[in-house]
Amino acid sequence: MVLSLAIIALVLLMLVRIHQFQFNDYTNFIQALEASISSVVFIGAAILFFVSWENRIKRRRALKAIHELRALAHIVDMHSRRIPRAILRRRARPLHRPSAR
Repeated sequence: MVLSLAIIALVLLMLVRIHQFQFNDYTNFIQALEASISSVVFIGAAILFFVSWENRIKRRRALKAIHELRALAHIVDMHSRRIPRAILRRRARPLHRPSAR
């Protein structure tokens, strides 16, 4: 929304200031109009680049952290598969058996 408001403001500023220039024929007017439009487009692209820069940095950090967590989860998963079944069965039994008194 801010980008569109900035572009509208630039176009209005150009229209207000256009009376300064003397156009002898339509070719000069069209050439100036094309140059103005391309300038607005490039300025808009630069503004969009800088606005989205923070999001790209945050996304890169998040993806890096997710990659690290996935690597750790993979290591834990691979080590948990190496535990013998006898140990797992022993852990599944209750620690204290109720006495039959």
